[in-house]
Amino acid sequence: CVCNTGFTGQNCEIDIDECLSKPCKHGSECIDLIDGFTCKCKSGYEGITCEADINECESDPCLHESTCVNLEDAFTCVCAAGYNGKHCEIDLNECLSSPCKHGSCVDLVNSYRCVCDKGFEGLKCSINIDECFSNPCQNFGECIDQIDGFKCLCSRGWLGTFCNIKVNYCDPKPCIHGQCIDLDQQYTCECNHGYEGNLLNAN
Repeated sequence: CVCNTGFTGQNCEIDIDECLSKPCKHGSECIDLIDGFTCKCKSGYEGITCEADINECESDPCLHESTCVNLEDAFTCVCAAGYNGKHCEIDLNECLSSPCKHGSCVDLVNSYRCVCDKGFEGLKCSINIDECFSNPCQNFGECIDQIDGFKCLCSRGWLGTFCNIKVNYCDPKPCIHGQCIDLDQQYTCECNHGYEGNLLNAN
């Protein structure tokens, strides 16, 4: 007998198994046909013999300009700075670590911005602004820096927020029978005729 293609045997009764040579690559299943075969490819492969690795990166699965790395039947994303997740879809919240010491945090891409409370400055709002730097206390007053403010310890003879108000030692009229003269840090009485003493209450 002269057998048709794909058959053998004395009477051409045997179908030649084209799968015996294991033509299907990467562990794919071979299905024998008459005078041929077909391959049932495993996931991630294609081609007549499943020889081609499907490039899962062709569909651009990685977001936010991240880099896709093709793997066997898979892919992985190398995320751009500030992103995470299988597809780099998660914007990392840099505010979760509470970086702003004295202020509120605004999340940005791969960064953050601090909106400082009053009286503080710096990248992380960690610097207490020195309100005494401008020397607001006058007339030799001592400046005490506080949060978002200052306090003046005035020298003798001065008062007010800035130690700019001179104490009037003649108020309220200490000289009973005379004229009060305000001096630098005290007063003196110029007595009326017939009176003497500090408060001029003695005849």
